[in-house]
Amino acid sequence: MKTNVHRTVWEWLTTTGTDLYTLCASRVWHSAHPDIDDWSNTTAGVVFFVTGAGGGTNGQTDDITIDFRCYGGDRTYSAAQAVARALYSRLQAMGGTTAGGYIHRAFRQSEQDLTDPDTGWPFVLCRYNLIVE
Repeated sequence: MKTNVHRTVWEWLTTTGTDLYTLCASRVWHSAHPDIDDWSNTTAGVVFFVTGAGGGTNGQTDDITIDFRCYGGDRTYSAAQAVARALYSRLQAMGGTTAGGYIHRAFRQSEQDLTDPDTGWPFVLCRYNLIVE
């Protein structure tokens, strides 16, 4: 059975007791930015998109690239950067089991400060490579 990568990553990022959960709780969305009526960037959050996928080495794993948009809950880059640091702490060289799958390892490829063209909100774009089973 193929792993639901979105679900596995969401479960990993919303695990309680982490710095990321302290900042964002379950305000982690995949594949679509939440409606401005549902989330107005007054609290920290993360939006992620799978931007690339390849076969794993043994046929059981997926080698994927994910872009994470880290929003800080206000209109400052410093708040967005705090979320990016918490994401790094949760993902970099880490792995483990979720209800939906297993993350073998995650490694950051890049990180940059940007502004959302639709909302004007500052965010940090973080690109990670993950191996998921």
